[in-house]
Amino acid sequence: MDGAQPMIHIPPTWPGLPLARYRFTAQATTPLHLPDYAGSMLRGAFGHALRKAVCIMPKGDCTGCLLKTSCVYPYIFDTPLPEGSDRMRLYKTVPHPYVIEPPDPGARSLRPGETFDFHLVLIGKANAHLPYVIHAVEQMLAGGLGKGDGRARLVEVADEEQVRYRPGEPLQPGQAPLRRGDGDAGALQLGVTLRTPLRLKKEDHLLTGEHLTFRDVFVPLMRRIAMLAYFHGPAPIEVDFPALARAAEGVEVVHAHLGWKEWTRYSARQKGTMQMGGMLGEVKFTAEDLTPFMPWLRLGIWCHAGKGTVFGLGGYRVSLL
Repeated sequence: MDGAQPMIHIPPTWPGLPLARYRFTAQATTPLHLPDYAGSMLRGAFGHALRKAVCIMPKGDCTGCLLKTSCVYPYIFDTPLPEGSDRMRLYKTVPHPYVIEPPDPGARSLRPGETFDFHLVLIGKANAHLPYVIHAVEQMLAGGLGKGDGRARLVEVADEEQVRYRPGEPLQPGQAPLRRGDGDAGALQLGVTLRTPLRLKKEDHLLTGEHLTFRDVFVPLMRRIAMLAYFHGPAPIEVDFPALARAAEGVEVVHAHLGWKEWTRYSARQKGTMQMGGMLGEVKFTAEDLTPFMPWLRLGIWCHAGKGTVFGLGGYRVSLL
């Protein structure tokens, strides 16, 4: 790293990004089947329930709706480009402020009375809509999930600190912590474990893990977090992004054990199946100083990386070696 390194850190004046991971515990009330990877099922059912809970339009069409710019549903689930934005102006939508983390992979059949957990990460301003999210999840579970429309009831919702909600009780007050991802000064080597398939594209081609570089992983993650902070946080992150991207080229891969996990999901919008496979495994990186990259990597643990994050793809762990 050269003398320009200090200016590419996340600025100490940046307030951070409100991030909260909520654990939803549900109990089956009828036989319920969870597929091998339940991210798509949960995301689709959640979106349908959220729209049904808040939509005032007869056919559920947001076009021409008076409440479109203030409604919870489009903000969380469709997230249109805000008027007057000076970023992502060529896109109709921007990164969504949520990540669904489904139960661990593996098909399961639950009998009535058995429980399962999943998590939902709310990013930035989306945390203010937690009551709507909880209500939508309750409706989602009651309306039926998966093959056979198995039904369940919500048992409780908890964050890292406390149980926030149980049916029939008031929602407990709480605030999503402002997370900056700092505290790893002097890091020289780190390991990244991919917990759910990571989908990355380079020059319009999916990366399979062969010849994967740190820059391939880091630059899309940096862009994602910067856009989440801009559209959903209290303040944007203002750094020299090109300098940080160039610095990422100096980080070396010392070990990689990566494979490909295929996942097929059904898309109601596309009216067909889609292949959503990605990389799984472990990779180790080293550099003279990894400190400038660590805040982004730490924030990415909450926000996930790559494509398909709303389904829970791109989940990973970081360990300093």
